[in-house]
Amino acid sequence: MTTDIVIGFFLILFIWEGWSNGLLRTLIGPVCVILCCLFASLYFDVTDNIVIAFFIAVAGSVILGIIVSVLFMWWRKSVDKKYRNAVFPGSRTAGAAISLTWLGGLTIAAFLLFAFLPTSLNAMQKIQQDIDQSRICQWSSDNIFTRMPLSRRIFSVLSIFKDKERLTELTNSIEFKTFLADPKVEAIAQDPRIVQLCENKRIVTLLFHPKITGLLRDSRVMQKLTRVIKMVYAEEPTKTKEEPSEEESAISQDKTLQKSAPEDPDLPAGQ
Repeated sequence: MTTDIVIGFFLILFIWEGWSNGLLRTLIGPVCVILCCLFASLYFDVTDNIVIAFFIAVAGSVILGIIVSVLFMWWRKSVDKKYRNAVFPGSRTAGAAISLTWLGGLTIAAFLLFAFLPTSLNAMQKIQQDIDQSRICQWSSDNIFTRMPLSRRIFSVLSIFKDKERLTELTNSIEFKTFLADPKVEAIAQDPRIVQLCENKRIVTLLFHPKITGLLRDSRVMQKLTRVIKMVYAEEPTKTKEEPSEEESAISQDKTLQKSAPEDPDLPAGQ
């Protein structure tokens, strides 16, 4: 399968990169991303500004990674040339393992997300079919991503675009109709400028539109949207225990009465 070959090539490349860079240089990327995502999450909790929080998570990770890399290179120059490029085998092994886990996981996740994108292009659909048949993607999905609550919810939300029955059920739900009936949502849907940005797929410009940022800051509207999203990734309700039939109820009641009735001392035991 083409997808497995492509992913396999990338995984080998990531192992070689981690082996070459060693542990410290390999950790720069993951640590910067984790720190920026944590800071972005805290910022969003305080300000409810998802646009700036997203910018902190993405752009902040890149900028912080560049700064730390420059500082690391500057520190290496202060080391004697004889030992400047020396990397211990343990560091190389750890770097290869982290690079494989981190970059490999992001790559496979990107392929899986691509498979959920709604498209009408034949070329894109063929690629998505090949991804669905990929053994690497299937194993990663079954054994890694489906066991992580956040990734499981993300894939569950995206899977609705391929399930027409679930999509119809969602669009006909009271929660979805309540969200669309909100005055702010209606104003955005009827704004010609926003409609044009959507048609041209100018996502970045769309996110910074005043009406969009105002909508994202409105906690009341976000609560409505949260209810809709929860409908998508909510687990199926547990089945209630079936009510016993009249015959089963009568038998159960008779057994209860027999256990609670006092024994007749004139009768032999067991009668």
